[in-house]
Amino acid sequence: SAGVGARYEQQGEQGLSHLLEHMAFKGTTTRNAKQIAEAFDDIGAAFNAYTSLEHTVYHARVLQEHTEAAVELLADILQNPTFEEEELKREQQVIVQEIGMQQDSPEDLVFDQLFGLAYPEQALGRSILGTVEQVTSYARDDVAGYMKKHYTTGGMVLSAAGAVDHGHMMQLSERYFPQISKGTAPVCERANYVGQVKYVEEEFEQLHLMLCVPGLDFHAKDHMAQQLFSMVLGGGGSSQLFQEVREKRGLAYSVYSFTSSFAETGLFGVYAATAPEKAGELLEVLAQQWHDVLNVLDEKQLQRAKQQQKSSILMTRESSSALAEWMGRHVLDYGRYKPAEELAAEVDAVTLDDLKRVGEALVKQSALSLAALGPLGSLPSEDAALKMWS
Repeated sequence: SAGVGARYEQQGEQGLSHLLEHMAFKGTTTRNAKQIAEAFDDIGAAFNAYTSLEHTVYHARVLQEHTEAAVELLADILQNPTFEEEELKREQQVIVQEIGMQQDSPEDLVFDQLFGLAYPEQALGRSILGTVEQVTSYARDDVAGYMKKHYTTGGMVLSAAGAVDHGHMMQLSERYFPQISKGTAPVCERANYVGQVKYVEEEFEQLHLMLCVPGLDFHAKDHMAQQLFSMVLGGGGSSQLFQEVREKRGLAYSVYSFTSSFAETGLFGVYAATAPEKAGELLEVLAQQWHDVLNVLDEKQLQRAKQQQKSSILMTRESSSALAEWMGRHVLDYGRYKPAEELAAEVDAVTLDDLKRVGEALVKQSALSLAALGPLGSLPSEDAALKMWS
């Protein structure tokens, strides 16, 4: 895991984190792209990588007997990439197709639209994939320079879970990762939240709505209380949003609340999609439930949310791949691994007063960001929408 993602990109670097992740598998000084794929397949590995706003993760799942081979392969692609121009051009076109796929996914598009409204003119508010124009403009030196600047010992973690021994993994890391540049963890610009409303008319079947207010970062004392409040509002089949919007009124198939927490900022919000003629009613119901949820917060709701959250945390331990990613992310984010038992204790420590206090602070925020994408239909004006939420 590398503690660098799309929000670390400077102006003119959009999409480089994701492009670098793709290029890591496209050839090293000892293997070409096909040989890398064959080497992983030879040991029966399930391998891949992904880029988020704050992390880039390269992962492989193998049988215990192939642990060393998997570590060597990951070390090779992260220390010896060649970034050959022909491979770069080819992979740029692959990402162009990926961007095209995103254009066919309204939920992904409205998510990016919302982040652009919440964090305008900032890396945190730009798409992880970048734009076609930017991605296809990069040369080999751009990718290599970005990697050299950000992939350093202070911002990378090798984590493993399952049939592994800690001492053995330490030996493997020392044997196969001697060339990672020495350096401290990369630093990104502080986020500046800005509340905005924007409607975008598109010819989709449904109107997609996403709205948020400033939430808590993952270091915040009340971070877990915010998670539980989200559970009550729209985190499951018994949640207020699901019951009112889907079960009682049939206004949406998909409706949920969400939290997005980062190192020093965060968002709390809801998503729903509906037919254009139902847009006005849906927005009104969402606004009503957003505030009315404060009236139903009680000990029963809290305990139900706690059970959901603890189940999610503890069940993660049943997947060695998820656990390895979890550990790597914790070390990068918190400086140490927080075991499931510790997180479960944090859940148990949240009181009803905590839940009410955090919930009230969230729903009474005035800095609303609202993104609407699709056939606008009966959606009220932007000013009228804001008044619904005040």
